[in-house]
Amino acid sequence: MSSLFKPYRALGVYSGSYPGIVHWHKNRRYHILNVPISNAFHSYKVDGLGIIGISDSMPGEITQLSEYHSLVSAQADGHLWVFMNGKVLFKFKTADDIVAHYLFGMDIAVILTDCPNLFNIKTGKKIYSFDALKGKTITTVLKTPHLHVIGVGAEDGTFALLNIKKNKILLKLNNANRVTAADCRTDLPVAAIGTDDGKISIWNLEHMQLITQIENHDSAVLSISYLPNEDCFVTVGSDNSIRVFAENKQLRYRFGHSLPPTKIQFYGSEEKHIILSAAVHSNSNTATTWSTYKTKRGAFNLSPKNLKAKVTSVECSQCGNMAWIGCDDGSIREFNLQSGRLRKEYQIGEDKMKAHDDRVTGIGCQMLQVALITTSLDGKLKAWRIHTGKLLETIDLHEPALNFAFQRKANLAAVALADFSIIIVDCTGHPLL
Repeated sequence: MSSLFKPYRALGVYSGSYPGIVHWHKNRRYHILNVPISNAFHSYKVDGLGIIGISDSMPGEITQLSEYHSLVSAQADGHLWVFMNGKVLFKFKTADDIVAHYLFGMDIAVILTDCPNLFNIKTGKKIYSFDALKGKTITTVLKTPHLHVIGVGAEDGTFALLNIKKNKILLKLNNANRVTAADCRTDLPVAAIGTDDGKISIWNLEHMQLITQIENHDSAVLSISYLPNEDCFVTVGSDNSIRVFAENKQLRYRFGHSLPPTKIQFYGSEEKHIILSAAVHSNSNTATTWSTYKTKRGAFNLSPKNLKAKVTSVECSQCGNMAWIGCDDGSIREFNLQSGRLRKEYQIGEDKMKAHDDRVTGIGCQMLQVALITTSLDGKLKAWRIHTGKLLETIDLHEPALNFAFQRKANLAAVALADFSIIIVDCTGHPLL
């Protein structure tokens, strides 16, 4: 079987659906963030968030990690494996699927199946079971700096500190949303609690008071990890981002698209293997500018004349000075990208009719910026003189144009039609072929 279309590597993936952990590597002398993605975990250096390794693969999807000194443990279904520098040291398997676990040494781990249990993972012997939180749906478990004490978050927003030696609840906090992540500082009685709405609440455990609330994630916080003896923590979110906070303010971050990309293409003319992807702002009445040099959002938002209209298509000139937006009301506008100012609207005749009679589905600019090619659900492909904004030519496609791609070097337009056909239009001359 041909390997031509087999996956090679994933780009822009920083988190999956499960929590990450941070640990101090005593040999390398720096903190490492480990994030489970599918059946392996990715390792990042916290200082700079650069990736430094990918682990051996497990039999199933990794749902939780834990650590002890330089060791990292990972669970997948009923499997619990212990790793050193991403390589497997030994393997353990339970009869039931593991909900959560925590590594307390080379030999001992707390493993949660239906309720918290204490296991010797080398002998496979259950040492103790805890029922103090019976009736609660547990969503997260964490180690604390105190001996015999763990933190437990629940579906109903409860966060509790549990003495596993006495099987007793020491403290309980209530949050408005489901607790999805939590961690405690090692030097002060402070806890950071993340919920499924992306918020992080910082609590003073001694006085049971809320210190502050942080809103940097767009969806559920998967994990929070404080660095030892520092007011600094690392978070992993389900919005495909990893973030570092110092003194409760964001210090650095890495992120990809939080929703599936809708368009992907190579960027630039040089062979530097740069890929530009875009997640279109669904049902938005603005198009957002971005700086590829600074890899951040630009200063301008480009909007239609009718603010109730939605932006459905965008294009940028080869020189980077001009941008066009097409909307669901058939209008097309041209902007100066440097200033964000409107240059012109593409209209027909003295009555100034809109460029198309239905939603604009594609815009393409010729390399020399002579003509602009547009398509629409009205079944028309049109060519416009960019300098004047006047209509040059119209081709009746006889079917609504659903999608559009334009190759500048060859001046070729590919149009996907509603009858499942694809046509190629040569846009080199006038009239168009």
